[in-house]
Amino acid sequence: MATKSTELLKHFKRGIWISQIKAFTLVGTTRLSALIFNYKKEGYSFEERRLKGKTRYGNPFSIKEYRLKKSK
Repeated sequence: MATKSTELLKHFKRGIWISQIKAFTLVGTTRLSALIFNYKKEGYSFEERRLKGKTRYGNPFSIKEYRLKKSK
């Protein structure tokens, strides 16, 4: 049985950007930051970016996304 952590890591290894919402959609986790913290402890490195926009009501928001850094 695969864990949410191992399943999410498979998606990261495909090179996609993953946000909290995407992580929930892909594997059902609401703990993306905790998984990123654990991956970093295991030696993985991540790129981070922040996307900004406006809600349907015109309020500003930002979403952080992560992507696994490519090996050199």
